[in-house]
Parts: sequence; structure tokens; C-alpha cells
Amino acid sequence: MSYSFSRPVFRFPIPSLNQQSQDILKISFSAADRDPYEIATHEGGHTLANLALGKPVHTIILQPFSVVAGNRVLQNEADNSGIVLSSPTRNPLKRMVQVLGGEASNQLFTSDHDAKLSLTEGSSNDMLKVLTCFKRINGNGLYEGDRFLREVEKNLTSRDSNDVIQGIRQTLVLPVVSELYEGLQATFKQTNGNNGITHFFKALAKAEPMIGTPEAMYFIGKNFGLSNWSLLRKASKQHLLPLLQKYKLK
Repeated sequence: MSYSFSRPVFRFPIPSLNQQSQDILKISFSAADRDPYEIATHEGGHTLANLALGKPVHTIILQPFSVVAGNRVLQNEADNSGIVLSSPTRNPLKRMVQVLGGEASNQLFTSDHDAKLSLTEGSSNDMLKVLTCFKRINGNGLYEGDRFLREVEKNLTSRDSNDVIQGIRQTLVLPVVSELYEGLQATFKQTNGNNGITHFFKALAKAEPMIGTPEAMYFIGKNFGLSNWSLLRKASKQHLLPLLQKYKLK
């Protein structure tokens, strides 16, 4: 079976846009100056986090990019290494898992993590999304440190790379967030017993800039495989899903 991943235009839903303006989106890629394996590790982590939750992945973008709908730029290439689009969820706990997958994967599968990856705006943007989800569940009395949360947000949006790294670390030690992060890492470690994850990341690093619908799930099936997928689901049931049940929102 042959397949092609390149697309001059593609379709996917953006929640902030109305139905008319999201009909056709044009995408342009910048010249990637980052290690392709680093980007693949981060976006691959998001991909595997979605699969661990049983959510299909629709599109994987593996280079800095701009998306334009009409005269609106939806993503600035300076702020991105890539993006993974999957089935949306309104559950803030599951959303945190989806977002934490990139950083959990960075930490496990990339050497010199702080120097290479935590400096990127992609990681800080992910942590800002985690912080938003955390604030949504904070009403359940899990955390009362509003001043600390303001400090974390200030660090994540700082122009100083040391502040950004500090903000990422602060986010990852928050209650619930730290448990979900550790659960993801345990899930990835157990799944990678036969190097299935690292093989998948290497395949992603060699892929075209965009893997769209319906090629994304075919690409995952071919390069990750049903056996590794089964291992991932088994590991997530052991290390991750009990946490989602533990903190299940009323």
C-alpha cells in the first residue's frame, strides 16, 4: 500500500473559529532548525498519550508552521515545534494527560533535556495549558496556592529561559499534575520494553512535515504496531487510568 503525507491544504476543526472560516486552512512550513528526532519525540509523546486514553489521532505536524484561515494566522511558526490533533475532551484531567505527553516523552527519550527542549516555547505553552486545566479542578479543594500559580504563570511567559525552565518544573510538581506526569512516564517506560516507542519516534523523525487524516492512524499502525499499542493500553490501565478514576470530577 502506498501513501503520501504531503498536503498543500488540509481540513481540521479549530474550536475558536466558526464553521465558515474553518472550512479550508492553508499551511506553510518554516525551515526547521531543530533536531527532527527531538520534535518527533515531543509530538510522538502527545500522540501516545492520546492513544493511552483510547483517543484516535487525526493529524501530526512535525515542523514549525503557520496556519492561515482567510487573513488570520492561527499558529505562529516561531512558537511551535509541531502539533498533534486528536479527538477533543472537556475533561480537564484527560486534557492534562494529552498535553503532558510531550514533556513526559522529552524527559525519557531525549538526552540533555533541559538544554535542548525545555527552552522551547512549545514546552512552556504546553505547561500553560496544564495550568489552565489545573485551575479548572482547583475548585475541588486540591490546591489553595493562588499566589504560587501566579508565579508559575509569570515564569512560563517570561523571556528569560531560566524562568521558563523554573515554570515548567513548578508546574510538574503541582498536586495531581505530578501524579499524572509520573503515571505517563511509567506507562511509556513499560511500553518501551521492546523499544517499540523509540522505533516509532525514529520513524516519525523521517516522516513528511504533516501526517494528515486518514494517514495518521495508518502511519501509527504501521510504525508503532498493534502489539505495542496493546502494551501501551495495558500499561495505561495499570499506571494512568487509576489516577483518572481517583480524581474523577463530581
